[in-house]
Amino acid sequence: MLWGQLPPAATMYEAVSVQLTAVDSVSSNSRADGPNTMTCDTPLEVKALSDRLSGRTLSDLNVMCNNHRWRIASCDLTRNAPPAVCIGCDDPCSFESRCALPVADGSTKYIFSSCDRASCAGVKGSQQGAIRLLSVSFKQRKPAPVIKSFATLVTKNAANISLALDKDGSVFCAQMSTPPTDSKSIIMQNFGSKSANNATFVVVTGLQPLTAYDIYCVTLSKDGSVMSMDTVVRNVISVQTLCCKTLTADVVLSSIFQQRSSLNAIKITLGTQPLAWQTFNISLSLYREQDVLEGKELVLIGGALSPERFSSASVFLKSGIMYSSIRPMSSGRYSLSIKLSGSAAADYEIEYPRGKYVSVLHSDKPMPAPVLQSATFSDDGTQVVASFDSWTDRASLN
Repeated sequence: MLWGQLPPAATMYEAVSVQLTAVDSVSSNSRADGPNTMTCDTPLEVKALSDRLSGRTLSDLNVMCNNHRWRIASCDLTRNAPPAVCIGCDDPCSFESRCALPVADGSTKYIFSSCDRASCAGVKGSQQGAIRLLSVSFKQRKPAPVIKSFATLVTKNAANISLALDKDGSVFCAQMSTPPTDSKSIIMQNFGSKSANNATFVVVTGLQPLTAYDIYCVTLSKDGSVMSMDTVVRNVISVQTLCCKTLTADVVLSSIFQQRSSLNAIKITLGTQPLAWQTFNISLSLYREQDVLEGKELVLIGGALSPERFSSASVFLKSGIMYSSIRPMSSGRYSLSIKLSGSAAADYEIEYPRGKYVSVLHSDKPMPAPVLQSATFSDDGTQVVASFDSWTDRASLN
């Protein structure tokens, strides 16, 4: 175990202490700072011990650390087995050490021997059932960059974060509803960048308007060292996105025939729901354009839409998508009007992606052809996705 784990650990980490814990019974205090643990934490001696334990050096070792003498030797002359360790003994490979025979005063023996103890079977007083734990503590040789300062620029749907580091590396940021417990949960959201000249810029997208967020950032060194999670949580960045939330009023049927009902002609979509404690009402109206001496005026047409109102208690409003139908109307040009009320009204802005006008035609007139609004390639580039201002017959293909 020693030779298998210590060499790779030593490439990225630096040993800072070596501990040997001796547990002779279930009632022994096995805490790292307890009386049954010996610790070496002086730099030169720790390096000598860790080099010998990892196999980087092979000669027998005898060092004094914190007023205790540590000895390491290879009991296996072929040096294929990990070495034996003892504190305060003359020879970790002696019969007394290997079999963990008790000392005269009954004190604890700090011996760690990985050699075959078959020859100790039946030896009176042997502590073969005792537990010896040898551990090495490390620190990162090249720690992850430290975030010295940051600045945020927040929009409706994103947080732009500029960060100054103490050295170059990588930074990943993510919004989390609760403090993260591991760096992977941040890195997997894939909002990150590499720094240049100790500075970098990260954009966290997908946020909702007028919403408070906690953003956590983790840094990585060029050698792969990762910022501790305690530091990540302590450096939380709290932001609130800007106004406003979006209510989209989509006139799905911009041209209809007179004296016919038009089902679901208007689609209302909430990009973000109002807060649970807020009240919110949506009122829809149709106004007819009418010629006057000065030009045009709009005249309210009562009862033209069904429904004309959605409230906070409405199941449809809670779903975020609502439809309203146009009842039979006489020919003419009509304008859609939407009014918002309630405590959440100021949090929303209204968008009309296809305009707000509806043309009601005589039944003997042809329906105008749909107008192309956009055409874009699909993500894989094999199709063209076309958007029109009204429904089409799909070129009579289906």
